[in-house]
Amino acid sequence: MSRRDIEGFMADCSGTIRLLSFDGATQLDGKWAVRETYSGVFDSNPDLKVELIDRISVGDWVFDEHLSTGFADGRQVHAVRVYRIEAGRIESIQVFT
Repeated sequence: MSRRDIEGFMADCSGTIRLLSFDGATQLDGKWAVRETYSGVFDSNPDLKVELIDRISVGDWVFDEHLSTGFADGRQVHAVRVYRIEAGRIESIQVFT
């Protein structure tokens, strides 16, 4: 996502992808919802940059530490995203901020 390539990112996602909050609650359900939300965030924040700080892979799990800057309101978001991979596709993303 650091290249703002939403379609490239979505190609790596399963059709049933879910975005989860830190407590496991479903925030977005399905490819369409994830694509529309991420597209809206990037469209509303043309200077948004997502920097990958670190990545750890363990089995079917990928842990990414990101720093997002360039939001229109001036904030920065430091987050860890945990990706669960099934059959070579991202099945879920859990976000910790």
